[in-house]
Amino acid sequence: MLAAGDTAAENFDLIAALENRVSGGVDATQTSSTTYQPRAHVPVGGGHLYLPSVSGNSASVTFPSIAADEDFVFEAEVFLVSATNFYLVTGATADHRFAIFDGKFYFASSEFQTLDSSLATGASTLTVERSGSTLTLKQDGVTKATKSSGVSDNAYNFTHLSFNQQFTSSILGLNGYIKTATLSVAGTEELNIDFSNATHGASSFVCSTGQTVSINKAGLDPATIIRRSVARFDGVANYMFNTFSEDVTTAHGFIKFAVNGDTFNNTAPTTLSLFRTDHWLTNAAILYSGNGTTGTNGRTYIAATVMSQSGKWDDANGTIVAEIGISDGNHFSKINNASIQTDSSAYSLNASKFRIGAGSVSGQAPIDIEQIYLFDRVLSSEEAAKVQDYMNPSDSIYRRITDSDALAYIAALEGDGVSVSDTQKEAIEDFCVTAKSGGWYSSLKRLYLPIWGAAAPNARCLVSSTSGTFEGSFTHATGYAHPTAASSANRFNTGYKLLDDLTTEDACLMAIAYDDVPPPDRAINASNKTIIGSGSITANGVRINTTSSSLVPQAVWLGVNESTLPSYGSHGVLLSNRKGGDTTLSRRTASAYDEDSTTGTLTGTYNNNFPITGYGSSSGSTGAVGQATDSKAGAFGIGEGLDATDRAAYTLAVKNLWETCSGLTL
Repeated sequence: MLAAGDTAAENFDLIAALENRVSGGVDATQTSSTTYQPRAHVPVGGGHLYLPSVSGNSASVTFPSIAADEDFVFEAEVFLVSATNFYLVTGATADHRFAIFDGKFYFASSEFQTLDSSLATGASTLTVERSGSTLTLKQDGVTKATKSSGVSDNAYNFTHLSFNQQFTSSILGLNGYIKTATLSVAGTEELNIDFSNATHGASSFVCSTGQTVSINKAGLDPATIIRRSVARFDGVANYMFNTFSEDVTTAHGFIKFAVNGDTFNNTAPTTLSLFRTDHWLTNAAILYSGNGTTGTNGRTYIAATVMSQSGKWDDANGTIVAEIGISDGNHFSKINNASIQTDSSAYSLNASKFRIGAGSVSGQAPIDIEQIYLFDRVLSSEEAAKVQDYMNPSDSIYRRITDSDALAYIAALEGDGVSVSDTQKEAIEDFCVTAKSGGWYSSLKRLYLPIWGAAAPNARCLVSSTSGTFEGSFTHATGYAHPTAASSANRFNTGYKLLDDLTTEDACLMAIAYDDVPPPDRAINASNKTIIGSGSITANGVRINTTSSSLVPQAVWLGVNESTLPSYGSHGVLLSNRKGGDTTLSRRTASAYDEDSTTGTLTGTYNNNFPITGYGSSSGSTGAVGQATDSKAGAFGIGEGLDATDRAAYTLAVKNLWETCSGLTL
């Protein structure tokens, strides 16, 4: 970013040019009027909170209370664009405030002290200190106001840095930035906020003294934590442009940007447009824009072709990377290396000009732009991956999945036609990482999530790269699957036999039984029914089922059974576990985790010719089941026996995985 005179733009400078790093390539410029120039936001000292003096922009935090008889020191590193009218801190009422207005320092609703001299604009450290009966305001150590009466009866409960319209006032919010803010009460530091410790653009973070700092944003020029340099386009008049050194007929673009605000000044706020005459003609393209003055869908516009992506033009997304390819008959658009849209329309790009932050004549966009890469050919997947990975590391734009087991499962699902969202991918990796860091991932032999809406992906095992088989008639819904009727022929055959890798004294079975009818307590929907198990009779079986006389869940384990949980209900993550001579039944629901154990010597005889099945207990080598059920299941698992710590961790991790991937809750 270059300011006027081709010098590097500093924080708050207007930008006259965006320098093209390609040798011989043209810069994006705006020298016709400063009105059209975007503004540079450059992190100061590692990072700061930018604040405009516009209603609704502030930082909220629960300050430690200051009693009326307590000494304190409040200090803030700030930059003041205006030094005559601003709030430094505020509370719920005007009795809790430090402000500068009309040549006075206000320290309560109607209490003030006339300034000894005006405050200076620019960067400085402001200090408000009470010692005994004296209150002092300083700027860079120079006393600006002193009050020695009426100050020792003021207690303070601040809630905001700057001001968020908690009460009626003519005083504005701070216009500039805050880098740090600290508060010591009675000689002890109780608040320490350093915005260089937050993530760029974050909506909140926890400061070093443990308080959560939340950023309140409003308008098209909102309060923003600045940790990376950006060019801010105002969405009203700003844009930059130039003419290419040669015509562009094929394009592959990468744009790293963030949307500001949620109500725009035009119907197509645009990040980058390529055109010869106008951006809506058949030889032109818009490389990512919004859709409507309040819409949240993002889109790529190529002549009459629109590739739309739901929810991607939204300030809640933070910084994103839009990747767009335009080649005759082979167009695509991605966001954060996912959410791909494609189009095969015959189309010939023929652009000689470009605009950043707008279309050819309108479409000004309120955006923060960090990087733009534009190639005159469509890159290979390997080349595109390098560009994506180069753009991403400057702070968590999208999360790259790296766990090999998570990647393998995701690839298998996508091979089955499932569109796995970024959130789902992250949940799958979170499960794998949690299990591995907890030391119990290797104990898992099978884990199925029948939540994907089709038999093939529902039968995939997350941990073994194998598949079971849905046999008979099933309904595959979002979040669960169930037989169309309780029948011996309708079952999920895992193909896994307990003694292949395990022993009867060291094994567990798991299932999510799901009840979507309030109250959710009858997920296994009849007595004497099995959600997962093996064995033709209860005495010789390992199962999770309901007892013969009620709907109480039960862990069946070769004669040593457990069914005495402290409360009723079969809904939730159910675990039947055998370890150390104990049979344990665990149940995790939305708000509770219960388990109980029975100690005893196994008396039953296990037949390893019978595979473990879902929706019943296998009673033969083919997998035909007894105690068949048409109950809804969201997960099945088989593994080694787990201790109490790992049982709690396993059931919680499964709950989190299922809820995040399915969008349902227990």
